[in-house]
Amino acid sequence: MDDHDDLAEAMVPALARHDPVPEAAYRAAIEALDWRAVDEELARMTADVDALSTARGDGPRLLSFVAGPVAVDLELSVAAGAVHLLGQVSPAPVAGLSVQGTTWTRAVEADADGRFSADGLPDEMMRLVVDGVTTEWFGA
Repeated sequence: MDDHDDLAEAMVPALARHDPVPEAAYRAAIEALDWRAVDEELARMTADVDALSTARGDGPRLLSFVAGPVAVDLELSVAAGAVHLLGQVSPAPVAGLSVQGTTWTRAVEADADGRFSADGLPDEMMRLVVDGVTTEWFGA
């Protein structure tokens, strides 16, 4: 964090108190998030399984998404407040892959078979963007 980030962070409470964002503007900004990638194809969730939750307590969550010929399979687990994501995209190879939160994006490398992993992700809603296809939002 640099001095500008520190200053901006310190100003947030003061601005919220003395010049708050109008509710209508706030709602419009939130709704605009849906239009960020209106030209991308949405991959719909086709499976959501808490794999081992009934047998051994908190196990990984398995998710599957499909959009046309693109399929994404994910395994999500949480440890120490951070999400571990393990997945595979088919067909492979994958040209571009990233995990997005509401305020962050992390580029992820996939191998020649479309397999990938990402560690230390925030435990919040996120989605995957792969070669112009975007999954629905999901959480661990």
